[in-house]
Amino acid sequence: MGPLVLLARLTSRDLLRHRWTSVLLLSALTVAATSLVLGFSLHGRTADAYAHTRAVTRGPDVVVGVFSEPGTALSDAQHRALTALMHDRQVLRSSGPFPQTWTTVAYGAARGGAEVQGRDLAPAQVDQPALTAGRWIEPGAAVLEESFAHALDAHVGDRVRLGDRSFRIVGTAVTAGMTPYPNVCFVGCVLATPTLAATQPGLVWLTRHDAESLVTPAEPLALTAGLLLQPGVDADAFVAARSRPDSSTAPLLTSWRDIARHDGKLITNERIIVLLGSSLLSLLAIATIALLVGSRLSEETRRIGTLKAIGATPAYVATTLLLQHLLLAVVATGIGTALARAVIPQLETPSIGLLGSAAPSSIMPPAVAGTLGIVIGLTVLTTLIASSRTLRASTVAALENLPRRPRRRGALIALSSRLPTPALLGLRLVARRPQRSLLTAAGIAVAATGLVAVLLATARLHADRTHLAGGLTDPNAARLDHVMLMLTVLLTALALVEIIFVSISTTIDAQVTLAIAQALGASPAAARAAVAVALALPALVGAAVGLPAGVELFDSLNHSADTTPVPTLGLAAVLPATVLAAAGLAAITARFASHHGIVDVLQ
Repeated sequence: MGPLVLLARLTSRDLLRHRWTSVLLLSALTVAATSLVLGFSLHGRTADAYAHTRAVTRGPDVVVGVFSEPGTALSDAQHRALTALMHDRQVLRSSGPFPQTWTTVAYGAARGGAEVQGRDLAPAQVDQPALTAGRWIEPGAAVLEESFAHALDAHVGDRVRLGDRSFRIVGTAVTAGMTPYPNVCFVGCVLATPTLAATQPGLVWLTRHDAESLVTPAEPLALTAGLLLQPGVDADAFVAARSRPDSSTAPLLTSWRDIARHDGKLITNERIIVLLGSSLLSLLAIATIALLVGSRLSEETRRIGTLKAIGATPAYVATTLLLQHLLLAVVATGIGTALARAVIPQLETPSIGLLGSAAPSSIMPPAVAGTLGIVIGLTVLTTLIASSRTLRASTVAALENLPRRPRRRGALIALSSRLPTPALLGLRLVARRPQRSLLTAAGIAVAATGLVAVLLATARLHADRTHLAGGLTDPNAARLDHVMLMLTVLLTALALVEIIFVSISTTIDAQVTLAIAQALGASPAAARAAVAVALALPALVGAAVGLPAGVELFDSLNHSADTTPVPTLGLAAVLPATVLAAAGLAAITARFASHHGIVDVLQ
């Protein structure tokens, strides 16, 4: 039998012999691979959707608006400045200026604000909103921006109250010249009325006459125009050359790139969350894989000693171990890619305020190649680290396969003699396998870090949504909630896999020790409690490290100037919940993992 055939047979038999360990290892690698492929693939996914919307709506290169101070009208100088921009030599075509004002909106139980823009009945040459339902404006009728209509849950044929007047909704539309609800004020707002200042307005189109009829002294008339620049003129350079940020009455210019970036903020946030999650899941996968590989090596130490005794070199034994783990890594990457392909259409869909879909739902080869490289590198690293000690051991030591004997110190003996039996046995189990306990603590610390960061990010999102008063909701916000829920489930699932596996390994490894303890008078419940203590201690250390680490991670990623409300109860529950979950799960697992009686174990 040649060495390659022997290598293949050893690899296949190892996988079949440890099928449950292989399944757990495959699951850990698949979770990490899926999140990595998603993170690499969600880059620039809204570019095509915004370009399509801009082409259909004859989107402007630059949006320009002039606003007056509350209680005052637009000055002649502001009118002249706007006219000069519309007739600039670098402007090819323009539309407007359109009258614009702000007022209250009421629809059913929903209350909020509306940015009302007066439009012509005829289509505009630049920035003509594209209908998604119904028809264009007419006297006494309103067209709602698509995402604002979703926030109100309003439909064509209903009536909406703007200010002190009622209008029939005849259509919904999208535009590339304004960011969708609730970010309309990104392009500019004048909100003096307290009711309006406390909420985010949505965009409504009326006829010019109807829009001007809603003007009040508190919310005076503003004017906006869309500019299409000459070919070759850069919109950002045009805006930078003509903006006057030092003047509150100067025209406000916004380029289409700024609007596009703001429209893509939803998927950008999703990508940040997924990349953060993939990083945390990869770290947690490292700890889980190291535990799985280490446990497998612990079970196969005598077998490794046998292979070395019959002439196998350490390199050959290492190749045997590495090959089976690499095979699992390749399979996990394939499964992760397939899962990412199924999930990504739900994440890459642009915001409701854009037409069409984002880039085609495909996983690019660089994303798969990068993920495969990371997963293989992660597997090779953990396998070599976990196997180095066993491969360096002598053949006799490998055949004996004795665990680490805790050092007996007088102070420790005096302290442990006062502990109850489960705590004493649990500490001994931790001392017998310190590396396993450290890896468990590291994995739980990573999971706790991610969960704390998710709690703070959720609190930040809910704080942002409190500005949407009167029962209005952000129609795109639920997607970020789903992404964070997915991240929470994956982190929790991988942490539970780790805890279950460690508790099973600890129970099997400690059978003789616990059997002797029971023979000397310890109860079966105390033996199971010892396994729970052996898991609770690393969980306590991991949660204690993960709590401040999660806060620091969120602070490093949160660039908002607003203060994030602290979910005190949620953060306070992380430490005890983690310890109780680890201890309870370990006790349950230990009960089912103990198949043999005391006599059978001692014999």
